[in-house]
Amino acid sequence: MFFELKRKYIDSCAKSFVKKAKAQREKRFINWNDVKSVVILMDADHINHTKLANLYKMVSDKKAKIWCMIPKYDPRTGDSEKVFFFDAKSISFLEKPNNIITGKFVSNSFDVLIDLTRKESLPLKYLASISAAHCKCGLDKPFFDFYDLKMSMQGNPSEEQLLEQILFYLKTIGTKA
Repeated sequence: MFFELKRKYIDSCAKSFVKKAKAQREKRFINWNDVKSVVILMDADHINHTKLANLYKMVSDKKAKIWCMIPKYDPRTGDSEKVFFFDAKSISFLEKPNNIITGKFVSNSFDVLIDLTRKESLPLKYLASISAAHCKCGLDKPFFDFYDLKMSMQGNPSEEQLLEQILFYLKTIGTKA
């Protein structure tokens, strides 16, 4: 029951943020060849630099950034120009990211947002919902109705498999200018 209240709070905050935003999101599907920038959202139990490098490599032909929520931030890990880490200290009791995280996230514009979370993560859901990315992609999950491209996969796919499948569809589906 408490999680339901948190979910409703996050949804309400996201709707309020989007409503107050000066520029509304221009929702459209764009050809992968025309994509200039990509943001990847993911949740990790621990930092796996090899996995992050592999994910980044899959979209390295674009300007890309990975936003990764981890259980505990270790300053020795540090952020890089490719990956930005944040942890529970950066979110409120009701799981809304603080203004520093939110401000940093919305200050960058991206053509495509790819959410690689496989379960509901309220802080990442909030970031995905306030993003002004033209095309939002992710695994079809209950209570996530803001994706433009929803993936449905059997079993428990890895982040690499999910990203591979999303990229396949983004590269396959073409639109006319």
